[in-house]
Amino acid sequence: MLKKRLFAILTLIVGVMFVFGFTACDDSDNGGDGEETLTWTAVDGTFNYTIFVITYGGGKFIAGGNDGNMAYSTDGITWTEVADRTFFSNSFIRCIAYGNGRFVAGVPYRIAYSTDGLTWEEGIYTSVNIQDIAYGAGKFVAVGSDRGILYSADGLTWTEVTVSNFPERRSLISNIVFGGGRFVAGVTGGGMLVSTDGVTWTRVADDLFLNNSISGIAYGNGKFLAIGREGQLYSSVDGVTWTEVEVAERMSGLTYGAGRFVAHMREVGRVWSTDGITWTTISDWPSDVVAYGGGRFVAWLHSSGTFAYSNILE
Repeated sequence: MLKKRLFAILTLIVGVMFVFGFTACDDSDNGGDGEETLTWTAVDGTFNYTIFVITYGGGKFIAGGNDGNMAYSTDGITWTEVADRTFFSNSFIRCIAYGNGRFVAGVPYRIAYSTDGLTWEEGIYTSVNIQDIAYGAGKFVAVGSDRGILYSADGLTWTEVTVSNFPERRSLISNIVFGGGRFVAGVTGGGMLVSTDGVTWTRVADDLFLNNSISGIAYGNGKFLAIGREGQLYSSVDGVTWTEVEVAERMSGLTYGAGRFVAHMREVGRVWSTDGITWTTISDWPSDVVAYGGGRFVAWLHSSGTFAYSNILE
């Protein structure tokens, strides 16, 4: 009889742990099958600078960092520093985009381009402090300070456009992505901008994003996801109508690849989702700089100054 009572008590304890012991990102709570993992492997070698952006295009990864430092890799494992970076000297490279057979990179008040990511040509000097660049609809679009939006078909010749009725306090356009046939850009202080051609823009969703800057935007599986300044998550199928998605913790480092959105939660670690609503923990990787290409994810580890790569999620 005593054994039966002990067994019953243990069964009750395990049941309570199962119900209450998992975060909102675990497979048990979110419909995951518990088998998918994302295993990270740090590469050999240490780079004596900080990486801010990694982009994949033309069969290679290009990474940009402080003091104009750049590195490239065809597989995300072996990295080589870019020697020809005179144009970027003493500047930090904030964004790199790929399209139309070339890379375009933005640094404060300057834009440069390259056909291979190794040799860079001076593009333009601009009054806009460039924050992000995206490619779509046959053109590059760069966004930044002072309500600045510029577009270019070749990365060399740029045209600046003006968004009308833009509140003065919302002067910085911080992020941009192209997907579903349109550009979507996030504005500091709240609101989104949407354009099908990168030239004519419409402001949307002001009330939802009021006083909340956008720290990241991604597109995949027919949906836009955006992360707010405080780690809130928002979802939209067209970039115009947005809804807030409840998540267990603050999010950051949003990207898309292998049919999944991948983000980082402060306490949980790296998580993935196919729909932007149900999230599953895959691994703990303390980095917000992540890119996907060539069948794998690549990340930058600030603490050790190294790159890392992963298997793909299957």
